Amino acid sequence: MSPNPDPALEDCPESKVWARVVDRPGGERQHPVDELIGEHGLQRLVLHAMHFEALRLAKWAFRDQVWGAIADFLGNYGLLFHYRKKAMFLYPALATHGLSEAIDGMEKARQQDIELTLDLCGAVQSEDWEPLLRLSAIVVSEKRRLMEQEEQLILRPARGLLSPVEVARLRNQFDELEQKALLDRTRGDFLGVLRGLLTAVGQPDPTR
Repeated sequence: MSPNPDPALEDCPESKVWARVVDRPGGERQHPVDELIGEHGLQRLVLHAMHFEALRLAKWAFRDQVWGAIADFLGNYGLLFHYRKKAMFLYPALATHGLSEAIDGMEKARQQDIELTLDLCGAVQSEDWEPLLRLSAIVVSEKRRLMEQEEQLILRPARGLLSPVEVARLRNQFDELEQKALLDRTRGDFLGVLRGLLTAVGQPDPTR
């Protein structure tokens, strides 16, 4: 089954700021919560591209570079960096602001998301198109749902709860993690992965 299309891919101003910060290093620093919301917007673009590539795969050959870019962004960036920023720093900071119940309530969904993403990456590596099509449909649907829920229940409320001191601490923690989690790569490298992916599937790039 092909993934459901995204009939109204939302414009995400946080993603545009994220890309601007990456394109112009040394300038503005994004609020850490806005950065996470912006990365949700970037992942939605990857899901959008995956939908179109899955439709193509149903009729044409597997394109390893395209699927590799999808797995790279969702796996290496989404799990190894984006998720760790939340789990290691943001969620503990929000524990004193009354959001512990919402964070704990989403734990099962987050674990399922991690497992689905790893399954998708495994299917991409094996180039087995039948489970890849099935997983694509599930991943697109579930990731969209989870990100929307997390933004409504945790991220957007957090924007007004964190003190300036906490915001500065999170900003520094995110920056330090970037140096460790991405190893010899940068956020700019992953922005390039996303832009190349959008070009490959013939979709516009709203980050520019």
